[in-house]
Amino acid sequence: MPPRRPSTGAYADRNVVVVGGTRGIGLAAVAALTNAGANVLLVARDRAGAEAALATLGGPSHRAQIVDGDVSSLASIRGAAAAITARVGRVDALLCNAAVPDWRASSRGRTDEGHDRIFTTNYLGHYLMTRLLLAPLTEARGRVILIAGPQRFYRGAPRLDDLDYARPSSDRTAYAGAKIACFCLASELARRHPRLLTAVIDPGLVATDFQKDAPLPLRLLLALGLFRNAPEAVGDLYAWLALDDEPRRALDQRGENVRFESPRGARALANGRDLLVFGQERLDARYQARLWDESARLVGLSA
Repeated sequence: MPPRRPSTGAYADRNVVVVGGTRGIGLAAVAALTNAGANVLLVARDRAGAEAALATLGGPSHRAQIVDGDVSSLASIRGAAAAITARVGRVDALLCNAAVPDWRASSRGRTDEGHDRIFTTNYLGHYLMTRLLLAPLTEARGRVILIAGPQRFYRGAPRLDDLDYARPSSDRTAYAGAKIACFCLASELARRHPRLLTAVIDPGLVATDFQKDAPLPLRLLLALGLFRNAPEAVGDLYAWLALDDEPRRALDQRGENVRFESPRGARALANGRDLLVFGQERLDARYQARLWDESARLVGLSA
């Protein structure tokens, strides 16, 4: 089993964009990346909060630059992507870590642009950032890494005619739909751009501020320590996927350009790129391609 931590200080020429890295798993990923010598461009909506977070790292946190950007705003993501491409000529990895839970009232509602806030923050903003950074990612034969959580818990794939979740439904939620869409994004991106390496991380249960006001059953599981992973373990996995040579060898030698990983070492799920299974739903390559196209329409891009 390969180590889930990149070598220390060996990646000074690598540029890694992190969307959502001011606390919890994301901040642990920034720490692991900078400790490995990588240059981090941290996309954050709160500059003061991002500066305070980086100050807690110590060590080589000077390798992290802050880029103003709010993943729940498509206009803000466009500005952040433009700032990134102006600063660096290549992007070696994009970590799509920003997320909001569906149990908070502040997560719900519509964005200023009229989209569902949960779906935008957890998926659509990441889709747009990925699309806008395709040129510098392709230049570097880069990697796109998303975080989704346990696939077996998700039900209700996004309806392709209602990605804004404007129609009330009892069998699908924007949060589950966004996480399912992240799996589809990783697979479809690899299909359309086979020189890129994509991955989805299942972090397991991680005790961070994200779960501080979670429903009682989840908080009890975390309190009992069942199935729990440390934020640092997930951060190390992020950094390993973003920087290490082994994932690149798997692509070059065996054609494996999609990975589904967990911090415990084994592949998180026996997924195939062309077929993703969520309960009774089987999402094939045709669905994934249509989701890509409809997402492009929603954010104002060509497919």
